[in-house]
Amino acid sequence: MPDLHLLTGVGGAGVSTVSAALAAAWAAEGHKVRLAHIADPVSLDRPFPTGDAGRGMLDVVDLAVTPKWGDTDQALADLLVSQGCPGEIAEEWRGLPGADSWQVLAALSGCLQDVDILVVDLGDLYRAGSLIRACTRVPWVMRHLLEAVTGPWGAVAGVTESLLSGLAHIEAGADRLTDAGSVLHLVTSGRPLDEAKIRRSVPGLLLAGMSAGLLVQISEGQEEESANYWRPFAPVRVGPTRLAANGAFAERPEEWAAPLLSGVLPASVGSRPRARIVQDPQCATRLQWSMPLPWTQAADIRLEQRGSDLTLVVHGVAHLLALPSAVRRCEPEAARVVDGEIVIDLLWREGEWRERDL
Repeated sequence: MPDLHLLTGVGGAGVSTVSAALAAAWAAEGHKVRLAHIADPVSLDRPFPTGDAGRGMLDVVDLAVTPKWGDTDQALADLLVSQGCPGEIAEEWRGLPGADSWQVLAALSGCLQDVDILVVDLGDLYRAGSLIRACTRVPWVMRHLLEAVTGPWGAVAGVTESLLSGLAHIEAGADRLTDAGSVLHLVTSGRPLDEAKIRRSVPGLLLAGMSAGLLVQISEGQEEESANYWRPFAPVRVGPTRLAANGAFAERPEEWAAPLLSGVLPASVGSRPRARIVQDPQCATRLQWSMPLPWTQAADIRLEQRGSDLTLVVHGVAHLLALPSAVRRCEPEAARVVDGEIVIDLLWREGEWRERDL
């Protein structure tokens, strides 16, 4: 599997520029690199230096290009009709809210072959948040779709097989995007408004499970950011780079990105927020699930429960939690922030809890 680097930040801060520079720099080191973006015409048409004998490979793909769904398209349309959706809407299901994220995830799963490094330009914080939250919802959606498959409509010839095949591609993209081996990098111009947006948007994204990487600040300033201030991200400052009208770099991108390359490796190791579950020593039926969540206070989060699904609302944005099986078999009672960690009190519903139940 290739190394996967995800980049996002405040709109206009330079996310696409940093993504392209990193991809070009790794290619210059001899790696096979793929740069993926989501409907960004500048990224698609940007020319890169070529021709050096020692260079690796760099190609650019658009994850928003509509795939050839074929039987899967029809299977999902049949599913909507079976659930009472009007036929004219079911036939255009790709225009429904959230369907664009599914297409991106399916395309992402096809980009993981034959490369050493995959760099994904997620766009601004809003677009990145929508896609990452879609990843968390995929197992939930699949569970309900599989329940529907067992119903009478699932007997329609070929529907079950086509549906499962298509969902497998979507799930593969979601799993890889939110894997602990995927590294999330942030880009900012260093302005106070940028900082405020990042500190409100990013904590909830880390609940999906990827690791924290660099915080790239593009500015002329020379003062160094405190590493503790941005923990678990590692701050790196670079000056602005000059770009031509077609997005081409006026200088060699690997030279501009050199400070970033030196910071990627240490930032990618051991920086993933790790969840844990412990038993209350005073009561065998009570557990606590906790996970570090930086830059939050108790007033910034709220716990919501709908049936067996647990949603954490961070700064007003809902994040469906992908919890371990032991936690899903508990009754959540309360959530709070303690020393930078989300702590959820749980009541075990199946007798006395044992370590083997994890």
